[in-house]
Amino acid sequence: MRQGGNVGGRMKGNFLERDYFYDSNMKKDEKVAMVGNCLEQLAAIIMKNIYPGEIDYYAMAIEDLSFHVRYDRQGYLTRSALKCNETGLGRKPWIFRKEVIVYHREEAIAALKHSLVTYGYAIVRTADGHLEFSKNYNEASGENDTFDYGKFPEMGHVFLIIGEDEDNYYYIEQPNEINRKYYIHAGGRRDIGMYPKEKFYRAFELYLGLFFVEFHEEDMDHGGQLGQRILRQSKANFQDNYASRAPENDSFSILGGRAALIKIKDMLEQGKFVLDRKVFHPSVQAYGSHTIGEEFLNGMTSILNRREAMEGYLRNQGQESDVLARDIALWKQAKEKVLYQCSVGGKTLEKDDICFEAIVEAEERLLGE
Repeated sequence: MRQGGNVGGRMKGNFLERDYFYDSNMKKDEKVAMVGNCLEQLAAIIMKNIYPGEIDYYAMAIEDLSFHVRYDRQGYLTRSALKCNETGLGRKPWIFRKEVIVYHREEAIAALKHSLVTYGYAIVRTADGHLEFSKNYNEASGENDTFDYGKFPEMGHVFLIIGEDEDNYYYIEQPNEINRKYYIHAGGRRDIGMYPKEKFYRAFELYLGLFFVEFHEEDMDHGGQLGQRILRQSKANFQDNYASRAPENDSFSILGGRAALIKIKDMLEQGKFVLDRKVFHPSVQAYGSHTIGEEFLNGMTSILNRREAMEGYLRNQGQESDVLARDIALWKQAKEKVLYQCSVGGKTLEKDDICFEAIVEAEERLLGE
């Protein structure tokens, strides 16, 4: 059964009393954090406020446990250095619908109002360079600055407006996206920000993208059956991908598993793991603004999210896996090392910086289990 926002799909309760990224004690909600990017996390927030019953979020986030690596002719990482593959199960508890309004202040304000009244939330994508609380705020911008919609990416960071009063909108934002210099929180709630409507309107009159979530109850794991199916499929994918072959022709891509880890180990030994190297986009044959270090960290986060989802699912089933716990610990150590090296300035990772031999061993034990 599909649930739209106006058919049993409205956020429940007063917006100042709900849980969002955190609970009432400001403890991080890992069920939200593990589901993916900012848009997916907001969907999880909305879902838990619409369906407060027992739903196994972990099962819906397990996905595939394998990964892949891409590199160039010289053996350097290029992009998508390490990330989980998708399972292709086609099951997802939600889908998104989008509405875009450009250069029309009154229409944008009315659409936002309608979303708040109808759904109890508004997932917003806007020109956040004009919002002081955003880390993307441009303090040098002026009233006469031009805004080129043609160059503005429609898909980008989103945040959640959860309510309003006469003068302010109340919003939820990921902590690492907040410019603390201009952040004002609602009384009694450190995780809810408040910001004058008039300041929001400057961004909205340039661009407003609204996302709406439709939920599929048949794809929510109420009794554990969905989780068991996903777990079986994930393991099958892991087994298929782990014994991956060498790349063919000029693809320079290894899909999944042990071969990818061995390739990374070889790069470390050869001094070809350069964190400040720019990411190359083969589709446009150009280098982007992100570095290999940033891309690699995103990939490690993806791997950890999937494995922690699997651990949470097993825990909910009354099971534990020492092998899985060891695997997670090793990936966390590796991520912390890369994060440290990125923070102190770009450099080349060395063989002793990350123990990929131990990760390979842990992955093979996980596969056997």
